[in-house]
Amino acid sequence: GKMDTMQSAEAIDVDSNQPEQYPPEKAEEAAAEEYAAEEAPIQTPEPENYAAEEASVPESEEYAAEETADLYAAEKSAGAAEKIYEAEDMTAAAKADEAEEAAAADESVLIRVASDAGEIVFALNDTPAAKSLASQLPLAVETELYSDNEIVFHPDQPLDTENGMEGGGTAGYLGYFAPWNNVVMYYGDFDEYPGLYILGEAVSGAEKIKDIRGSITIGPA
Repeated sequence: GKMDTMQSAEAIDVDSNQPEQYPPEKAEEAAAEEYAAEEAPIQTPEPENYAAEEASVPESEEYAAEETADLYAAEKSAGAAEKIYEAEDMTAAAKADEAEEAAAADESVLIRVASDAGEIVFALNDTPAAKSLASQLPLAVETELYSDNEIVFHPDQPLDTENGMEGGGTAGYLGYFAPWNNVVMYYGDFDEYPGLYILGEAVSGAEKIKDIRGSITIGPA
């Protein structure tokens, strides 16, 4: 009676101390869940940065605007510099042309006409006709008044007009009218005419041409 009851209670106490038993398949699932829980890293929520991100947007836009303004200013500055360089190049080119013309004038062949009215010095151009006149100097010739703007004379030999410079001009010009073998000293304006070539221009004494009469001598200046 009483002894059996005590034994039965001890048996129950012993059983209650035993760990809970799972069926084999449940035991595997429980072990897997326990392992996953141990291996999973602890997730720490990061602080929200919405305010910082919103604040960075205007700053980014401002930087882009500044960069665009700087680029525009740089392009504008480059354009202005290019115009300055172009102007300087044009000025330099003009100066070079002037220097070349001055050098050419310095190298021109000069001839002197001596007359009762005074001396006139002509600078000859670089044409074959002008060179062929210079090659005949010195000359002593008679002059003629022709029309209302010319004093003419005849060189000993006709001048070479190949590749000559035809055209008109003003008072002080020296020309050659090939059909009549006339060297012409002009004291008035004249127009271009077939067979009329330009030989040069007076550099001093042009105002005396209109008063020349009679004989003259022509030689190097």
